[in-house]
Amino acid sequence: MKRSLINIIQIWMTEMREIMRDKGILIFIIFVPLCYPLLYSYVYTNEVVRDVPFAVIDDCNSAKSREFIRKMDATPDAKLVAHCNSVEETQQLLKESKIYGVLRIPKTFNVDIWRGEQTTVGLYCSMSSLLYYKALLLAANNVSLDMNRDIKVEQHLHPSTREAQEISRMPI
Repeated sequence: MKRSLINIIQIWMTEMREIMRDKGILIFIIFVPLCYPLLYSYVYTNEVVRDVPFAVIDDCNSAKSREFIRKMDATPDAKLVAHCNSVEETQQLLKESKIYGVLRIPKTFNVDIWRGEQTTVGLYCSMSSLLYYKALLLAANNVSLDMNRDIKVEQHLHPSTREAQEISRMPI
């Protein structure tokens, strides 16, 4: 047992010496994981994508779900191009590059909000470009935060005046 452990350590040390001598492996092990993400983010720091086309599958079809979709379409980052009834339809649009993301609103969306429970909205994106993903994710996130503020004012706080509602909605 002791001899086997010593053999493993010797083999490991020999392999580490070989790795340290090979510049190609060092570049792949050190440069790529550490420097490439920094270089990538530097190159695309000022890049902005607007009106990324997306489709929606609205299983709930309520006033709140339509409000979410309308607000998402109103953002400068996303543009609604299709209402679909099935995942197959959206997959075809993704294959044809007519859309780069799919927003799926579950059947329980409105009921969960009415009950004061957390609800989940699915956002599925094509990873052909991280910029498309970022734009759609930011749009969905901003809309959900905005609607959350409104829902909190409506359901929990019940402020008396319009000014009190605005302060409750966005205190800072």
